[in-house]
Amino acid sequence: MGGFTLSGVFSARSGTPVDIFGTNVVAARTINSGANRPNQTGEARILGGLGPGQLFFDTSVFTDPAPGTFGNAGRNSLRGPSYFNYNATLARTFELRERLKLQFQLSAFNVTNTPHFANPDGNFTSSTFGQSRTTFGERQIRLGLRLTF
Repeated sequence: MGGFTLSGVFSARSGTPVDIFGTNVVAARTINSGANRPNQTGEARILGGLGPGQLFFDTSVFTDPAPGTFGNAGRNSLRGPSYFNYNATLARTFELRERLKLQFQLSAFNVTNTPHFANPDGNFTSSTFGQSRTTFGERQIRLGLRLTF
């Protein structure tokens, strides 16, 4: 009755950078056709809200710069949501003949089916500014057979 193997992969990472850009006023000039940045008047606290209508970071510290000036918000000054993921594979090997083996595999990606949220919207002029509204990496299950000879 043996022949079973169980393997897994755990992945964790801190959030990826979020760039805050866009304003409702025109800068003195544009550099390389880039978008202007808003002014940042204080520390942008991470609120941690995930999903539509939930703020991931404090958007009240960002304001339009004075007309004809550039904003002071730094590039990639915030970090998005962190990411944790578990993948697992269960396999069983059957010996068919002396040199012929068949392996059955069941692999599950994102075993816990935890939603992974994308970075929040960094566009200051957007109605969804500061919200992380989309997810990725839903659970997937894969079956496989491997014949070795």
